[in-house]
Amino acid sequence: MVELSDALAHLTALGRALGGAIRFETIANHTADTLTGVFAPEAVSVVLETGQRGRFVTSATRGSPTEMPGSPFFDASQRAHEIVRSADPPRLAAPLIGAGHALGVLVLEGRPGTAWDAGDERVLAAVAAQVTIALQNARLLALLSAGKREWEQMVDAIGAAVCIVDERGTVHRANRTFATLVNTPVTALAGRSWQILLPPTWWDAPMLPRREPLPRQ
Repeated sequence: MVELSDALAHLTALGRALGGAIRFETIANHTADTLTGVFAPEAVSVVLETGQRGRFVTSATRGSPTEMPGSPFFDASQRAHEIVRSADPPRLAAPLIGAGHALGVLVLEGRPGTAWDAGDERVLAAVAAQVTIALQNARLLALLSAGKREWEQMVDAIGAAVCIVDERGTVHRANRTFATLVNTPVTALAGRSWQILLPPTWWDAPMLPRREPLPRQ
């Protein structure tokens, strides 16, 4: 059984490390190091779903693990929604479940004679909870980054200058054509007032008349 005070110290360090982690590989390696430090097992495997949905890849290991994606114990762990334990051979696994979906599995392989107990399960579950949150944050950031890139590619392909401002006239986004027009790097536009960027002679440019909505039939 792991020492609670030692486990808490490792969990605190893991939380700090994962707080700034945005890559799956970084998350996996911090997790593998923590599991090794807490449990001192014979082997550790951090298996994550990366890329194609439902495709699991061993992202980090410590020792010489024998449990891999496709093994009976791994498959049982991946389908579970709670800690899975095996006595012979000694195995302990935690599925990483986020929004009802399996994001991966943490697997500990013990030396012959290792006996996992309920305390070990609780500690492993606590690690799994932190890792799941970090994975969800990394996925969300990846989605936001992909959306930003797609928006930039779309508006940069437009010949006209495009600038999006809020009600106070602060620039939120602009394309490269607009950046060239105002002679400012595109990365330096966000947060600036459009009146600083455009010459005063443009401030009172006539606006198109507002179109009233058509009456309902």
